[in-house]
This record gives sequence, C-alpha cells and structure tokens, in this order.
Amino acid sequence: MYIGVAKNLTKKKPIMSKIQPEHLQSKLNHFVRNIGKSLSKPERRCISELIFGLCKNRQPILRQIALGLRESISLKKTVERFRRHLSKPDWGQRLWEGVQPRLGGKLSAGDYVAVDLSDLQKPGAASLEGLAPVRDGDTGDIGPGFWWLNLLGVTSDGSSRWPLMSRIYSFDQQARSENSELLSAIGRVGAHLPARICWVLDRGGDRRRLFEPLITDDRRFIIRLQRSRRLCYQGDTSAVEQLAGQLERPWSCSTWVASQNERVKRTYQGGAYRVALPEVSACPGSGSAARLWLVTLEAPHGGCSYFLVRTDLEDPAAIVAHTVRGYGHRWSVEEYHRHLKEQFNLEAIQVQKWTHLKNLVAVLGVAMGWLYGALDHWHLRLLTQSPVPILQKGTVWEVLGFCLYKIAEVVRLLFAGATIRMYHPDRVARPEPPGLFP
Repeated sequence: MYIGVAKNLTKKKPIMSKIQPEHLQSKLNHFVRNIGKSLSKPERRCISELIFGLCKNRQPILRQIALGLRESISLKKTVERFRRHLSKPDWGQRLWEGVQPRLGGKLSAGDYVAVDLSDLQKPGAASLEGLAPVRDGDTGDIGPGFWWLNLLGVTSDGSSRWPLMSRIYSFDQQARSENSELLSAIGRVGAHLPARICWVLDRGGDRRRLFEPLITDDRRFIIRLQRSRRLCYQGDTSAVEQLAGQLERPWSCSTWVASQNERVKRTYQGGAYRVALPEVSACPGSGSAARLWLVTLEAPHGGCSYFLVRTDLEDPAAIVAHTVRGYGHRWSVEEYHRHLKEQFNLEAIQVQKWTHLKNLVAVLGVAMGWLYGALDHWHLRLLTQSPVPILQKGTVWEVLGFCLYKIAEVVRLLFAGATIRMYHPDRVARPEPPGLFP
C-alpha cells in the first residue's frame, strides 16, 4: 500500500502549456483555409490580414488595420491592396458562404437563431455612398446611416453563439424592403442549418409578410407579438391582448438573468393555446398552421408578453419552457451589437464607397465568427491559461457570463507584440496548443 502511494506522489503531473500568439495565428490560418475554399490565394491572404489587424487594433479603418500588420512594404501599398479586394461586389457574400457551413454545422435541431435589426449612425460622414435616413435605436432620432442585419446562432443551453450573417443595406443602394432583406437572409442561412432550427424575432417580426413565407417554408419560430395582433382561438377572432386576458397561465418557468453583474432568478407564469392566423389561413402549407401556439408570459413585476410559436412540441408546459428559453437567448444578438459598436468601434468605420463599406462590415462579422466560433473551445483556456491576466474576481459567473469582451481583449494583447508574418503556418504544425484540453 505504501509503495503505491509513493508511486503516485512521484508521478509527474501533466503541465498545461499556455496559449501563445503562434497558436492563435495558426488557428486563424486554419479557419481562413476552411472558409476560403472558393477564394483565391491572394484573397485568403487578405482576409487573414484584415482579421488579424481588426483583432489587434480594433478599429475598422484601413490605415489602422494596416498599421497592425507591421509589414516591410509601405503603408500605402497595403491599404491599396485592401481596397482592391474590398471593391469586389460579391466578396462579402462569398465570405459568408464559406463561414455558414462551418459554423452553422455546429447547430442541431432544437437550437436557435436570433434575428435582429440594428442601425449604424454616421451623422458626420456626408460623403459616404448609400447614406439614408435611419432611426437610432438608442435615442429614437432619425439621422443618416445604414440598417444593419445580424443572424446569430445560439445553442439550446446558451453556452455557445456564432455569427451566421452580418450585413448592412440601404434603400439608396437597391434594397427593396426590410421584409425582403430579412427573408433573403433567413433563406440563405437556413440552407446550411438543420430543418428543425428555431428562428427567434422580436416584435419587429410581427408582420403578415413574414408569417406567410415562414409557415410556407415549414420553419419553426418564436416571434414576440404586438398587443394589436389579431388571432383566431376556438372560432373567435380578437386582439391578442384581449384574448390573453381571458386565458389562464397555469405553468411556471424559472430562468436566470443578469442584473447589475449578478445572477437573478425570475419565475414567469405562462400559458400555451392553439391558435390560427386569419390572414394566412389560405396560404400554401397552411395545413401545418395548426402547430401555431399563442404563449402568454407574465413577469414577476406583473407585465405580460405575447408570443406566436410554431413548434413540434405538443405539451403546453414544454412549449412555455421552450419560449422562455428561446426568447431569452435573443438577447445574445443585442450583446453582439454592443460588442461590435463599443469594443470594435463599428460606427467609426471609414470607407467612402458602398461596396467597400458593405464588404468591410462583412469582414468584421467574419472576424467575430473566428473569435466566437473557431475559438469557442479555447474560451475558457484563454481566460484562465493564457499569459494575459484578465479575470478580476475569479468567480464562476465571471467566466460563464458574456465573456466575449474579455476574449477579444486577450486576443488583442497576445497579438500586440506579433506581426502577420512572424509565425508562418508551416512553422506551427498543429492548430491546437499542447496541454490537457484541445
């Protein structure tokens, strides 16, 4: 017995090596090779340089991106090379066509895709192409800018999220309508996702022109309703607010939310009832419209929310839990907007031509795809095992919460002393660093 104990004491423990800049650059090169199969070699080189420069300097300005590369050639030539690739009309679309199969393949049936519109305000950039009146979501004012559409995949437990599309559009640049942009994005991204994925939209998605195609295409969704939406329940048609006042909410569902950097448990009372949409009752595929449910949720403070849910579930209690969980994950796309606007200064973007602007926003979204998706297995290790001390309290909530701010900061600090040519892909054989965790 004592000999066995002695052997255990003398056995060397495996040493956890820390992630270094060369590991990140190897991971970046591996990611670009996977998404860039339809790109030429110069295009793959350019996208690697743009992602590296964006993550290093966090400024969507071509000169600042070029400064981060620290190349031996002149800064002017580097910027001209960037502009040459960004001037290709379909470049951003081809980038997302490479990203969507890779990141969308990580989602499975029962996961969610949060769809949301935001805005980019450019009040002092009168020379930009495509500027149009846009409502500022923060202040409610109308000013010059662009509409910004994002689709974010979220796993059912909320542990991982991956950008699946990020694009801007302008009615001054051939955009037909907001509905057509939303449906086009859902169609393109949905082609790379499981059929039973659930699409989650806020009250802006409460539109007949969205309901019809979604039902016709046999998509599952959770859409928050406006109070004036009229639904048919047991043969009677009435506004959802009036209808919900007559229905019971027998099911309770609890969830954890973040409030002032603390976890707070909230319990909602809910009910789920089969309903129909009168205006889409005759559309193709309406035979499956019987799976439409009105879900009403009453918050602890007394407010009530209404949702139209299309799902394969049949148990009302399970549908209430599904709605609370799915709509709760929709907040992830709001955090994504805030991350890009605050930490990456998206609204400070400076390119004059519309094609350059549209493609650079797509490149920044792809860079987030690398940070969020390609590095998702490294997030915990970047926070706890990188040479950069980033955690302040060392609590579980600090690690398990929205940690992408800290991940981007760790990557920036690791790239600070590196150049794009410092670690050639051939010099690092494995994209994974050695250690206990892959």
